[in-house]
Amino acid sequence: MNGSGDGVWAVWERRTVGFQDIHNYFRAVIEAGEASRRAFDLTAEVIDLNAANYTAWYWRRKCLEELADDELLQGELEFTREWATDSPKNYQVWFHRRWVVQRLFDKQLLSKPDEVMPATATDDGSAGSVFSYQEFDFTAEALSEDAKNLNAWSHRMFVVRLFGRNTTVSGLEAELDL
Repeated sequence: MNGSGDGVWAVWERRTVGFQDIHNYFRAVIEAGEASRRAFDLTAEVIDLNAANYTAWYWRRKCLEELADDELLQGELEFTREWATDSPKNYQVWFHRRWVVQRLFDKQLLSKPDEVMPATATDDGSAGSVFSYQEFDFTAEALSEDAKNLNAWSHRMFVVRLFGRNTTVSGLEAELDL
């Protein structure tokens, strides 16, 4: 770099071109109404460039609905966990996670038989009891990082309403511990 800032401009220009290329491709996919695995994978690239891109998250959900792949849907839990950890106050991430949890609940795909609940959890025998504990614990982690994370609080309330109060650790007593 010669001190003129040309190197900075070159880096910015390359990033801008990549950003534009991916978004141009994404716009073409949307205009074509394509909800394929390729479009699904593209949404991850768009989200990587801008995690607050509502359209990318919406199209990701549309692809999940069209593809109707249960393993892909279950994989979204890890995808949203990573994004909620990296961008904890991103509304789109939490909304998407809620949508995924609701779909998994509706399809009764929430827990695997080999999953074990901690001794402190209440097992009511339901298919989602292990999952509800894990989801409740996930929100507790987010709230321990920032107790003012309204998206995490909202998701926590969603989990309690979806699974019932007794499927969580000590019910409402856990709320008082936060």
